Amino acid sequence: RSNYANFQSYYNKHNPNDTKDFLNNEEHRKALLDNGKIALLSAVWFWNDKKCSADAKNYPEISIFRGKHLYEIANDETNGNVATTRKAGKKEIHTIKSVLAIGVSVNGGTNGLDKRTKQHARIKSQNIFKDF
Repeated sequence: RSNYANFQSYYNKHNPNDTKDFLNNEEHRKALLDNGKIALLSAVWFWNDKKCSADAKNYPEISIFRGKHLYEIANDETNGNVATTRKAGKKEIHTIKSVLAIGVSVNGGTNGLDKRTKQHARIKSQNIFKDF
């Protein structure tokens, strides 16, 4: 809910003629999924606003990222590309520290870590973001 409230403040400040109530209005919340402009703005806002979670203290291998923005973690090739292994449920997941740090910060834990690790590897291998 706090992410909705914070994005709502940002959005309404920059769009005074099209204010939204993402907290209390289902149609406005739906726009986060259905309206390309609002969806992209919310994603970019989150990426730029969110920092490595305080929950990182439970993950000593990513404590180096505590307090850093998600984009800083993603761009930190020195520390972010370091391999690490983390238990997720009953599985041991081999990943890299940046994927773990961003996953913990966004999702609060390791649920889906295996899938995120595979998607990250696919994106890297296909050079999808090489121009950024």
